[in-house]
Amino acid sequence: KMAQQSYQYLQERDAEQKKKIAEQTQELKRLSYEDSLTGLYNRSKAINEINQILLSNEMTCGALLMLDMNDFKEINDNYGHAIGDKIITKTAKRLKEMFRNDDILCRLGGDEFMILCRNIDEISIRMKLEDVTRQMKIPYLIEEYQIMAPLSIGFVMIPLYGTTFNNLYKKADIALYKAKQDGLASYRMYHDDMNKKAL
Repeated sequence: KMAQQSYQYLQERDAEQKKKIAEQTQELKRLSYEDSLTGLYNRSKAINEINQILLSNEMTCGALLMLDMNDFKEINDNYGHAIGDKIITKTAKRLKEMFRNDDILCRLGGDEFMILCRNIDEISIRMKLEDVTRQMKIPYLIEEYQIMAPLSIGFVMIPLYGTTFNNLYKKADIALYKAKQDGLASYRMYHDDMNKKAL
């Protein structure tokens, strides 16, 4: 009977260890594609996902968005990095609520985000970005501070201006640069004239 009990104990312990290993493996897998601060995709995972979508031709139209926080350096300088991190986390949460489940959201690093919106036309994305820029003007309440952290957004339409990630990324980045020049919380769509001026 004792032998049977000890065998049962060993089996239970073995099952527990296997479960623990499986959980740790799952956690490591998650960490390999997740941005640790926001829970969004990290840069490499997002690029990989976007490349697969572009190659599969499953998307009839879409838009690649680059988003950048205005004056984030000043937020860090004035309030400290801990509050800066909270602003990034809250911004990611707002973005997640405003975009669809099948859109690809990622934090590129620092205060930069990238989003792939699948199967959306220009009119719809402009309406969406009107809403996003308006929502992002609402200040965050953190500790005793009310902090504004609006976003500038540049976007490029797919397949109108490209079907490869590198090409689309460069063009969305040019549009973002123009949006930042326009001032707080604005968005700009890429067009070829921008490229001529950027060169």
